[in-house]
Parts: sequence; C-alpha cells; structure tokens
Amino acid sequence: MGSEDMVSAEASASELVSRGAQIYTVGSKPLRVSSEHLRVGDTGFATPIPQMLPMQILAYEIARMKNLDPDHPRNLAKAVTVL
Repeated sequence: MGSEDMVSAEASASELVSRGAQIYTVGSKPLRVSSEHLRVGDTGFATPIPQMLPMQILAYEIARMKNLDPDHPRNLAKAVTVL
C-alpha cells in the first residue's frame, strides 16, 4: 500500500474507531489504530495473495457465527451480473 493509501486507510479507520469499532488489519505493518494485526510479509507484487487466505477464513467464520450460508449469500443477484 502506498503512502497516500495508508493515510486514507488510517483516516477511515480512525473514523470507525471514533464510532466504537475495533480495527483488525492484515498486512506487512499495522495501522496506528489497529486493535489486532496479523502480520503477512511483503512479497512485492504478489503480496495480496498470502493476505487473501486469512481474510477468506475470517469472512467464512463470521458468516457461520451469524448462521448465514456463505455458499448462497442473500441478494447476490443484485450485486453480480453473469456475462
């Protein structure tokens, strides 16, 4: 993430924290307002690839905790167009 992107992410995260949110980050370095951080090394252009797995697992576990079926999300047709 470039320095401009980090500044933008930090500002957005700070706004969420001010509203009571906890911030969980995944990457090579945490935001200053991160509640928890999972460090994934910087591998250059391929950096997003190892970051995807923990985020997919997190999304899956949140869906299961909310008793949602992650394989059949509601309103998917409204967000996705099949070409």
